[in-house]
Amino acid sequence: MKVAEQLVGLARRVPDEFREQRDYLLKHQARLTETGMDPKWPREAGGRIRFGAESMAGAEWNLSPSTSREFIRQTKLRQGAIPGVPQRWWDPGSKDSKEEEQG
Repeated sequence: MKVAEQLVGLARRVPDEFREQRDYLLKHQARLTETGMDPKWPREAGGRIRFGAESMAGAEWNLSPSTSREFIRQTKLRQGAIPGVPQRWWDPGSKDSKEEEQG
């Protein structure tokens, strides 16, 4: 609960030069609070910014923070263990798989 209150307070103090971001966060205060109360909230400061951004990305479409993060996770192309070979090389719907078939 403490983190959730801090997030809302932080959003209120965002300077005017970032007014659009501040307005977005304050427009979706319920989602911001939900994000701050999420049991998966990162303990390390470095991951909190990404976690918060990914959680809030879908607020405009009424997505829950966890659903928003899941959509982002699915769209990120991650590199596989073998350098130069994308992780999803086997996925027939992936761009890399189609290029391999054509090439």
